[in-house]
Amino acid sequence: MSEVTEDAFDFGRTRLETLTDGIFAIAMTVLVLTLKPPDLPDSATNQQVMDTLAKMVPNFIAFVASFFTLGMFWATHHAAFRYLTRTDRVIVWLNMSFLLMVSIVPFTTGLYAGDVDNTIVNTVFGANLILMGLLNYAMWAHARARGYVYKEISEEARHFSTRRILTAPAIAAIAMVASMIQPRFAEVIYFSMVPLFMVTVKPFALPWAKKGGNISK
Repeated sequence: MSEVTEDAFDFGRTRLETLTDGIFAIAMTVLVLTLKPPDLPDSATNQQVMDTLAKMVPNFIAFVASFFTLGMFWATHHAAFRYLTRTDRVIVWLNMSFLLMVSIVPFTTGLYAGDVDNTIVNTVFGANLILMGLLNYAMWAHARARGYVYKEISEEARHFSTRRILTAPAIAAIAMVASMIQPRFAEVIYFSMVPLFMVTVKPFALPWAKKGGNISK
């Protein structure tokens, strides 16, 4: 009888993806709490309402940028997991750490929306995104090293997935550096993160997609 080790146990990709989807859905929903309705008197004039909403523009920008940034991280995570044949205990705990960073995004977004001109706030927000990206990459790198990626996936697609996963933390790092020079530069970079990411996206058809089926193991 062959010995069964804990490392050899397949935790199941589907359950891990289900948990991940749920955490992302909650984090993206909770983000709206960073937009606190203004406390206006019943007799407020149209001009007062417009002035109050104008002051909330940074909050709206932070909310929209964070919402789509989370969507970007979800997309890269989902795309990478489609290539995996299995998971293991290391991937599970890396994924848990990744989800911890995801769940913190509403908090760091609230900080950022409260003072976009503060370098420390910019750094905290950027560090949150960088850690998310690096943990996402660590899962992918571990899966590649352990041979958990479908053999049918071309090397070009593997390298592309690596570049795509690392795009977000690289942009966040640039924003952190820019915030030390001028915090407003970081705001522009954070808001353009998703468009810059989309420029790097090049569709790769899964090798079994043309057959209309999925490989199951």
